Amino acid sequence: METQAKNGIFKPKQQTHICTVPYSTLLHSLLTMREPKGFKFIVKHTGWIAAMDEEIRALQHNQT
Repeated sequence: METQAKNGIFKPKQQTHICTVPYSTLLHSLLTMREPKGFKFIVKHTGWIAAMDEEIRALQHNQT
């Protein structure tokens, strides 16, 4: 059986550059803070609370 990889055919990798991603509170929180270890850490930082609120609004808007 011949596969694409055996024939040297590879799908080109598409890279997403950070400058093409729209700015959001979630993106800002991810870039500026270390990953939270739990809910107690999250509730102490308004950036994470805002990011969670934004994510919930997006889920409700998309009805997911």
